[in-house]
Amino acid sequence: MESRCFSFIFNSSLHTCSLGDYPVEWTRATEHKGVYSTTMLCNPGTNFTLQQNGSQSLCVRISSESVNYTNAKLACEVLGGTLYTPKTDEKLNIFQQLVTSLNVMLWIGLDDIETEDVFKWADDGSILTSSWRVRLFPSGQPDNAWGNEDCVSYNYYFPKQINDAACDIKMNYLCEMSILQL
Repeated sequence: MESRCFSFIFNSSLHTCSLGDYPVEWTRATEHKGVYSTTMLCNPGTNFTLQQNGSQSLCVRISSESVNYTNAKLACEVLGGTLYTPKTDEKLNIFQQLVTSLNVMLWIGLDDIETEDVFKWADDGSILTSSWRVRLFPSGQPDNAWGNEDCVSYNYYFPKQINDAACDIKMNYLCEMSILQL
């Protein structure tokens, strides 16, 4: 099993490590140049990787297959997660770090399938606020082009890279799941 550590603070008397807001019990931790390591905190065998920004720690996975929005959402759920929802500053920062060098389009967990122009997050069904909408979408987006763009994707062609798209388009997708508590 792979060992990793991301900005942990190790308490040698309690043998605990702090990761964001998650205290993690440490087993066989070793010190190497001030960095401590333990086994990965993402579900083994799912190809999720640990990401952190500020107090936010989560596991993410970029798919290698292209599918429509419905199948992308289902694929993430089957793995125990959801399509990625960049709805906090920390999660948006993680998202931007992940996609900076990607030249692909990715489904994320946001859509207005139920009601046109009322975008809901895939993880909890909450509604996208107008202030967050301005932060995510470039000017003129979402535009519901051709009257059938109800799902949201990362699109490296756009300045802010978030765009509404037809849900039946096949593209890669980004999943997220909570870290495992050891």
